[in-house]
Amino acid sequence: MPSSLSQDVCHALFMHKVPDSMSTDDFERKLEALIDEIVILPVVQENLVKLEMILQNNKVDDGCAAFGLPPREHAVFVMAQSKVLAASEVRNVYDQGKEFGLHGSSFGSAASLSIYIDSPMPKNGVHLFCVYNVPFELAINEAHGRSWDVLIDNFVQLPVVQENFSKFEIWHYNDTFDDSVRDLGYTQGRTILCHDVFETEERMAKLMTDPVAQELVLNSGDGGKQLDLKTHCYVFSGKVVTKVDKMV
Repeated sequence: MPSSLSQDVCHALFMHKVPDSMSTDDFERKLEALIDEIVILPVVQENLVKLEMILQNNKVDDGCAAFGLPPREHAVFVMAQSKVLAASEVRNVYDQGKEFGLHGSSFGSAASLSIYIDSPMPKNGVHLFCVYNVPFELAINEAHGRSWDVLIDNFVQLPVVQENFSKFEIWHYNDTFDDSVRDLGYTQGRTILCHDVFETEERMAKLMTDPVAQELVLNSGDGGKQLDLKTHCYVFSGKVVTKVDKMV
């Protein structure tokens, strides 16, 4: 069973798609500069507990086809933990992103953070992410929840997961702070983000080439009735850039 963190802190997940008009490098640079400006605001310094950016790389692109998943979307994710999710000062800085098309490709939501595996973090850990953008036409009900829980419970028990994962956590969207998300200028998102950490790239490769893990993902979802991984899910490896961490 997963563990959940304190309810005194708001968890939020934001996805910023790279506009077609920009290179990924330029977009990452501009967004990071914006975030650097935000995290020094007094209201943020007082309330922000942790903020991390996820920058993608292509290290597992070739292995994703074996899982039956589509190519990754080029995007930058931001994971935040804060006592206050939205403030006018933050919005004022974030509005500067209109200059490079940030708002037209951004999605966000509050999130429930569940931790399934939490071994000591390796110093130079390797990060793998699975993104599931739940389609709005798919009903979020008990059947959907059961299908997702069964998939994750079975996944966590796989030998390749037990033997190679240092950390496994899931950021699961919820609608708790929809108004705050909209106040920041974000479109509502329904994104589930699975974050895996490995000690080495070799351990990550064992997962990506494991036939049992591949079969589990390929056969999940009841033909798209409750889950639709083959259409709306993708995997990428990436670098985590920590901007604030008061939890260490």
